[in-house]
Amino acid sequence: MGDDAVRKCPFLQDFLDRFYLSRIGVRMLLSQHVALHEPAEGFIGILGESVCPGDEAEAAVAHATHVCEARYGCCPTVEIRGDVEERIPYVPGHLHHMLHELLKNAMRAVVETHAPHLRPNGGHSAEGVSDSLPPIDITIAAGQSDFHIRIADQGGGIPRSQIANIWNYMYTTAERPKEQVLKRCLIMSPLSERVCVSVCVPTMLPCNISFSMHMPTPS
Repeated sequence: MGDDAVRKCPFLQDFLDRFYLSRIGVRMLLSQHVALHEPAEGFIGILGESVCPGDEAEAAVAHATHVCEARYGCCPTVEIRGDVEERIPYVPGHLHHMLHELLKNAMRAVVETHAPHLRPNGGHSAEGVSDSLPPIDITIAAGQSDFHIRIADQGGGIPRSQIANIWNYMYTTAERPKEQVLKRCLIMSPLSERVCVSVCVPTMLPCNISFSMHMPTPS
């Protein structure tokens, strides 16, 4: 079956939604069962009772920066602001993964928009480029009933004609191996809403895009 046939498969999106939801659910139950037998302070299984999204954001930034620098030789700076000391009950591993994936996409977009000569393995020098790249902003805001994390970059935006496609598992603009497409698209799937996170994608062409993650907090 060719790539076009796979992309146009009418039941692929629903099948992958159900497949990954089942996989995440089974993995979470197994991890919770094991963690309950090895209790850690501040945790109920894998659920952190007092997770600091600001700390998770810093860890995700460090992880994504390492990936970006290894690929392009440079990386935009990331500024974290807002309610960085607030704490919420959450699974820290899930939060880190979502932030990391969004930050990787944002960093790639910024580098390829503002330093297009730095394509992966292009052999061009990246010396001094990081200082000229516009920063990525992470804003953390705590509400009475929910928690918001916004990641905003100046990486060229997404054409309105392509907004619907970003929810498709098989859609990508990155020059990466095909086997990595599904993993990268998981955070963009409506599946994320089933694990208590909604993702909004307001975009202002030609320069800006921001992803807002909304997480409910216990009343």
